[in-house]
Amino acid sequence: MATWTGEAWLGSASGRQTVSVQSNTFHGAKEQIEQIYGATDVWNLREEPNNRSSSSSSGASLSDLFGLIVIGTIGMGVLSFFGGGDSDTYEPDTTTQPEQVQPRQSWSTNAPPALDVEAPFFVQDGIQEEVIDDLGQDWDN
Repeated sequence: MATWTGEAWLGSASGRQTVSVQSNTFHGAKEQIEQIYGATDVWNLREEPNNRSSSSSSGASLSDLFGLIVIGTIGMGVLSFFGGGDSDTYEPDTTTQPEQVQPRQSWSTNAPPALDVEAPFFVQDGIQEEVIDDLGQDWDN
């Protein structure tokens, strides 16, 4: 449940007071203030943020960090003790040699290879000689 804080008019004897209630909704909080405090008017009703304390809301404390360091150190010590023998030294297999791969072609320039393909009609240099007459207008005038 959320904490709601607002200002309420409690009569001429008490005047305007800041009050707080626990409720799930805005309307429920307003009804509680009216019933519990006998308020005739309630304004500036807002839900309070959930702040426990400034140090705990900022993340892990120093004691949490110290505890993690101690647990990590103990864990690394246990793993190194029970870790297993020769896994620390790596000896590559020298009985087989890797296959040597040669490049397929070597180009003297960075130019792409020449292709013996004729360019399509829409990229050829030349003037289109077909008459476009399907628009129904005489464009020459």
